[in-house]
Amino acid sequence: MISKKFKINPTLLITTATLLFMSTVSVSEAYSVVRSGEVVSIEDNQTVEGDFYSLATTLNLSGQMEEDVVAMAGDINLNGPVGKNAFLFGGGINVNAEIGDDLRMIVIGKATVADDVRGDLFVLGGTVNILSTATVYGDVLLYTGEAVVHGNVKGDIIGSVGNLVVDGIVEGNIDLRITDMALTDNAQIIGNVTYSSSKELSQALNASIGGDLIRNDPVLPQKHNYPWPWVGPSLLILFSCLIWYLVSPTSINIMMEHAMVKSPRPLILGISTLIILPIFCALMFISTIGILVGLSLLLFYIFVITLSFTASVLFIGQLVTNTFNKSKSGASIITILVGIVCFGILSMLPVVGYAIFALAMVWILGTIIDIVIKFGVTKRDLLF
Repeated sequence: MISKKFKINPTLLITTATLLFMSTVSVSEAYSVVRSGEVVSIEDNQTVEGDFYSLATTLNLSGQMEEDVVAMAGDINLNGPVGKNAFLFGGGINVNAEIGDDLRMIVIGKATVADDVRGDLFVLGGTVNILSTATVYGDVLLYTGEAVVHGNVKGDIIGSVGNLVVDGIVEGNIDLRITDMALTDNAQIIGNVTYSSSKELSQALNASIGGDLIRNDPVLPQKHNYPWPWVGPSLLILFSCLIWYLVSPTSINIMMEHAMVKSPRPLILGISTLIILPIFCALMFISTIGILVGLSLLLFYIFVITLSFTASVLFIGQLVTNTFNKSKSGASIITILVGIVCFGILSMLPVVGYAIFALAMVWILGTIIDIVIKFGVTKRDLLF
């Protein structure tokens, strides 16, 4: 048994850990530059000495970036050199300057790389065109619909591409899952070419492959019908519920007591928290001060979502138990076991079961937020 004089408050632990984390990164973030707006520009006569963060509709970077660049915009034009890594998320991305280390892009439309990348190149989504003026000194990881490689790749090309055209020199290997691949007359592959596709690659007469050419048939996904797919998750939830119940049954009973109130308030608060809090966290990350607040809110959001997932099983078990028990006693081991059984049954109902469990989770999320608003996290031994 744990003494009542010594109780652990998870929220206090998370807050303390957050403050410690912020104190350790405050020095490095002191030189960070954060810009947001409809159009954000860094002129060619400007230099950003620290990390650069931006959220904009159009982003034009012509100055020198001595550290990392992290940006999200509809259109990104990177015309100034980046000293270290660049992480870009945009509708259209044009990289016309040297990247000192890795270049990572998530692109909705088209991305163009026209200068050297000293590290690895990672592209997710859309299409990418690596021009002949570009050299990638590391590996190229592609998960795109279309890709054209005119430049020189010092490492390997790996990933999954719909249509790939190689029109340059690849000093490493090519290992891809593709739909179509073409090697032009200018293509020179020093290593092996291994690909999985239902079609043969198209190889021009003057294209050369120094290693082996290996084609594998695509692996078709197989459906596995496990007789008891919910057993693993159920055991994990059961373990979490039992630990919670043994450590702090009071907090469970307080939560169930508030969840049983016939009012739409928990549902409204749960839906609002589920939608609004992530948006608010994203907005907080725009400014330097807001990054610290956003990080704290993000940790709190993850914590309450995890707590709601576990508590929703208890809530369902409590509802079923109260239906057959007129005395309506508090949570118990029986309640937990009933909730686990109900979770297993709901898991076997593809649509209805998931909808019921999601509703219970949102309801409990709203209940937790309601309790925090009304009583605070330190009153009545609310959280351990």
